[in-house]
Amino acid sequence: MTLGLSAVFYSNAYRTAAFCEYYTYLRNKAKEKGIPNLELLNDKYLFEKADEQAIQSAYGDVLQIIEAASQFKDRRTKLSRFF
Repeated sequence: MTLGLSAVFYSNAYRTAAFCEYYTYLRNKAKEKGIPNLELLNDKYLFEKADEQAIQSAYGDVLQIIEAASQFKDRRTKLSRFF
């Protein structure tokens, strides 16, 4: 009835948050039980902020593109930006 708008504006965010919380729960249970190959989870930055050097080494090329794109002025009208 809502043509998918309720999913876009409401339920998708809650579903994503629920999946994230469930993953966190399962991850903590795995750490408590000491399952083998726990180091393969490799999600150190799930709960802590990465330092600038780590971000630069992983996303340096993307940061350059974003910086270059931010120099251009958006000349669209308010209506065209809305759509």
